[in-house]
Amino acid sequence: MLQNLTNALKDTPFSAVVQYVRKDVTPLEDDEVKVTYQVRVLEPIRGPKLEKLSYFAIVEKGEDTSFEKRPVILTLCEGKQGYYWPGTGAEFPRTKSSRALVAKLRPELNPDQKTFEQCRPVE
Repeated sequence: MLQNLTNALKDTPFSAVVQYVRKDVTPLEDDEVKVTYQVRVLEPIRGPKLEKLSYFAIVEKGEDTSFEKRPVILTLCEGKQGYYWPGTGAEFPRTKSSRALVAKLRPELNPDQKTFEQCRPVE
């Protein structure tokens, strides 16, 4: 898990400790849905210092869209439609070891980085 967290922190433009507030599901074509999550930002890690934000994920109908009630470390991409879920491996439990890793990596995260491996354009 720690290597995946390292990669996610380095390869996405936004990360924070968040608390989920709610979600909305909008049906799309081709057996997909757009899930929009609203979160409260408890601790910014990388990117703008926000108090709250919303992001979306496009998933297949019937896919699990539930969220943790406890705070988690979340990494996101940003595009024309706002923040979006980069895929599996973007949400991590907030544990003693993950908090220590974040503290260690935070100074290494370049605020001027423009290319992020985990972010693909979303239409």
